Amino acid sequence: MKTAILVDSVAVIKDELRNLPNVFEAKLTVNYPDGSTMEDTKDLAIIDGHFEKMENFNELPSTSQPSFGQLHAIYDQMIEEGYTRVIGVALSSQLSGTYSAFVTTAEEYEDKIESYHFDSLSAALVQERMVTDILPLVESEAPIEEIESIIQQIKQQSSLYIVVEELTNLRKGGRLTASSALLGTLLRVKPLLKIDEEGKLVVSEKIRTSKRVAERLVQLATEAIEQNSGNIRLGLFYTDSTSQPVAEDIKARIQAKYPNIQIDVSICGPVISTHTGKGTYGLAIYPAL
Repeated sequence: MKTAILVDSVAVIKDELRNLPNVFEAKLTVNYPDGSTMEDTKDLAIIDGHFEKMENFNELPSTSQPSFGQLHAIYDQMIEEGYTRVIGVALSSQLSGTYSAFVTTAEEYEDKIESYHFDSLSAALVQERMVTDILPLVESEAPIEEIESIIQQIKQQSSLYIVVEELTNLRKGGRLTASSALLGTLLRVKPLLKIDEEGKLVVSEKIRTSKRVAERLVQLATEAIEQNSGNIRLGLFYTDSTSQPVAEDIKARIQAKYPNIQIDVSICGPVISTHTGKGTYGLAIYPAL
């Protein structure tokens, strides 16, 4: 048995994972009102240009799940390279049709390759953690039950918090209810969002200032470290050059207190930032397995 991993681009996997021969990435895209498109990317200069381009439109760009043409090409490549099993880790089905597209494609190839696709019920760094932690099991050709157990543990024990400057884009894109968005706007707060246990994006807290919301992320990380006796990992993400220093500062503040805690810092691509807007950053908390 030879096993591949399939993940979507919202997972922002590190280059060392992306470059492995058994890891395949399906790209989501941004669709601009003028008809042009852009694939998800981690290139900071391109992402900053994306925000500049968005300012030229009154209408919010849309985003698309990986096309079936792209998924067919990936499956064909996996089969040609001798893979007999694929493990998929997809963006929350409550936020995208990517998981459904993975499953539909698998059904079309069920007589050629064994497929097991998992709805992460999350996004970004939590997806990447799933890929990182199942990789040794995949490479040792472990039974699917062992791989699924790791994914379920990460689902149940992880949290993903997201700080946005304002809620307009999330409301327009349908990722947040109009009532929640309106309440946050009227109160002029910095909303702290969270992906809940169902994989939905919800308002977790409403905090008055940018300084306090950053302090709240440090507090949430501290509480998680203390409650788990340090047996956790943390991740911070940012979406553009304006939020990168904020993420780096939060990391420094946490590590000043807990120098032995592993903290990854990653950039999220334009597919996420199209909906969250400029200046977004966030915190991921996941178990150390």
